[in-house]
Amino acid sequence: MSRHLARGTFVALMLTTIGPHDLSACGDKFLLVGRSMRYKQAFASTHPSSIVAYAASGSPVRELVNQQGFAALLTFAGHNVRVVDSTKALGQALNNSRVDLVLADVQNGPELQRGLAGVRSHPLLVPIVFNASKSASVSVEQQYGCVIRIPSRAIDALAAVEEAVKLHTQQTK
Repeated sequence: MSRHLARGTFVALMLTTIGPHDLSACGDKFLLVGRSMRYKQAFASTHPSSIVAYAASGSPVRELVNQQGFAALLTFAGHNVRVVDSTKALGQALNNSRVDLVLADVQNGPELQRGLAGVRSHPLLVPIVFNASKSASVSVEQQYGCVIRIPSRAIDALAAVEEAVKLHTQQTK
């Protein structure tokens, strides 16, 4: 009887120590109930901001923002985007509300930079370069602190906007 008790105790002890373990592989954690990443969370901005896109008629920014849906992408990421088509409308947008970033074609950069100097909310000018060489876009980035390169993947453009928001936050502190 003691031999059966010893064997039973040994088997019970072995079953409790060898019991089921969590053997989830990498990525399987996201398949557990309630722990999956939502599609919108992948693109959500960590710092939603107010953005004005200056898209003058004939500018490639106009096509980018309207037809190619860059403004919709920024809105989807959580930013508040307003598109203006003239310097008068840009001035009204800057004076009527707080603006964090102004997106514009790099060719409009110098004139807009001078106009943004007196704005109360101190928005950051983010130039957009189209089909530029690596050295040209690096020099623009050194001049303005950030740049959006087009063509690029949507996630890269959103990352550039995030970097610009971080830079604006650092400059306004």
